[in-house]
Order: sequence, then structure tokens, then C-alpha cells
Amino acid sequence: LTARRRKPRRSRDVENSSKRLMIALSLVLVLGEGAPVAWVVESESYAKAVQAASSGWQIEWCGPNGSRCLKSPAASVRAVVGRADSLNLSTIPQLALVQSASWYPISARAVPPSATICNFDIWPDPWYKNYSVADIGEFAVAAIFEDTYSFAARSKTFVACAFSADAPSRCPSASTATNHRTVAALTIGVLGYGRIGVQVAQRMVALGADVIATKRSGPFAPAPPGLRWLSDNNDELLREADVVVVAVP
Repeated sequence: LTARRRKPRRSRDVENSSKRLMIALSLVLVLGEGAPVAWVVESESYAKAVQAASSGWQIEWCGPNGSRCLKSPAASVRAVVGRADSLNLSTIPQLALVQSASWYPISARAVPPSATICNFDIWPDPWYKNYSVADIGEFAVAAIFEDTYSFAARSKTFVACAFSADAPSRCPSASTATNHRTVAALTIGVLGYGRIGVQVAQRMVALGADVIATKRSGPFAPAPPGLRWLSDNNDELLREADVVVVAVP
């Protein structure tokens, strides 16, 4: 993780952020009837900006750490905005969306599986532009590693054999335990070379993989540094790639 100096929040930033937030809230609104409630765990000014930009939602300010909503009825709450993981989200039966309001990412471990997590940037400054897309890019790379090396399965096998009473009699042979392709031997296809696709491609190139990519329109040549080719030919990408990362809307 890279620490960056947080810049002062401006009222325009809050206003623009709340408008983008309404896009996510509108998707939840269609899922239920009546006036759903969104709890805002942020500054009071941020909650007021969200309320001003919202339509069909009841916005309740929970304070910067959620203390104002600890004893509030949760039955109608469909979304929590801001530092959602400061609350016990398992007590909100109809929760459908948790939404970050700033640089602070929401911990997935605090969110029930039925709810969607949406982390995004609100700062317009260029230095902050790629923070969230970098997170997504790294998650895609981690998924490629898990698919290639099967870390969870290998760890389970190792623990079961290495710490058993008759260890190492039940352990697999060394050739079996270490027989796998390497990430550097893969051809990675990035279908959608946009903000997220670029993050995935750059990381896989750094790891030594062969990387190809497609996007909707050119220019395609010369290919970006590290890419073997860039084009609009998805069929060719699917034929050549060992792993395909779909990074399109």
C-alpha cells in the first residue's frame, strides 16, 4: 500500500461525489418498494449533499463513526455510505449496497455476502486518479496466481501431511507438490484495455508474462510498452490467451 497525503476536501468534491453516488443508489432503489433508507457514516455536510442529490431515498446521518445509528431501526436500511465497516452490518437484514465515500476502502470481511461493495475515488486531482483501479488490477493478478498455483489447496495438503502424527508419510512426492506452470509462462489476454485493463497488463508484464490486449478503438500501434500486441480482435485474443481478464463494463 502506498501512503499519500490527503488533500483538503472542497465542497465541489463533495457535491460531485454525491451525484456519482446516486447512480449506485438508484440501482438499489429498483430492488424494493417504498422509501428505502441509506445510512451515511461521514461528515454531516456530506450527508446533506447526498440528501440534496437523492431522489426516493431517506438519508440518515450516522455521524463520522456510525454512533448516531447504533440504536436506530435497521429494517428499512438498504445502503450504508462511508465508513460502513464501523457498523455491525450483519444486523441490517435488507442491506444491498455498501459504498465508500472517500479514499477509505471498505473491508470485505465486514460486509454480508448478499451486499455489494462499491469503492471509488472522489478526489479529482491527478495524483489520486488511479487508486481504486490499481486495487482492482491487483485483485485480478491475485486471482491469476490462485488459479495457477492453487495456493489454498496446496496449503491445505501441506498442513494435513506435514503436521500429522505420521509425517511425512502422507505427503505427496516433491515432483507432484511443485509441478505447475509458472505465471511467467502464461499468455495473459486483457479484454478491455482501459483504466483497469492497463493496471492488470502492467503488473503481468512486470511478472514476465506474455501479455496481449484488445480495446474498442485505436490507435493500436505501436503497442504499449510490454504488450506483444494491442488490437480490436477479441477472437484472436481468445485463441491465444491462456488466461483472459475481462475488464469491460
